[in-house]
Amino acid sequence: MVALRSERLGFRQWRSQNRPLFADINAAPRVMESFSSILSTPQREASIGHSSDDINTFGWGFWAAESFDRPEFIGLVSINDNQGSPPFASCLDICWPLSNQHWRQGFATETAAGALEFLLMPVDLDQVMSITPVFNTASKGGIKNLRITKQMDDFVYPNVPLCDSLAEHIMYPLCRDQTLSHDFGKGQRQ
Repeated sequence: MVALRSERLGFRQWRSQNRPLFADINAAPRVMESFSSILSTPQREASIGHSSDDINTFGWGFWAAESFDRPEFIGLVSINDNQGSPPFASCLDICWPLSNQHWRQGFATETAAGALEFLLMPVDLDQVMSITPVFNTASKGGIKNLRITKQMDDFVYPNVPLCDSLAEHIMYPLCRDQTLSHDFGKGQRQ
């Protein structure tokens, strides 16, 4: 069952047949270059289990994303509760790792817009954020496609050594008034 849909994509609970495709995405160097590590098989399985539980409990989490044109798993859209240390304690973060064969088709922007619409309307949050390493031009481009321009100062991601390319991040706080003024209304809750 699709929990949320956009014009071309559905976001839904995980299915067993998504596991090998998630493993492929997780092993793809280009997809994972902005993440701190590649998950082991037990970590992936635990992640899917936690994600399924979160979706069942809260109505959101790491949804599986699929294309309606060819009903296939293309990646995931994640709404993550960052209960960590500043600068992003106690706020929700969205991200959208997609299989690189589905890049440059507008899916990342559509995925992020659907998650934003879900969070800023029915869930009634005032702010969501997206963070990305400074070098991640693809994610920064997706954020720019959403016409989100306000960004906070760069920061060093907690527990990442300063010499690591993943240390320096950019945070994009997405505020209700800023986002709703752009009318992302294609996302629909099912």
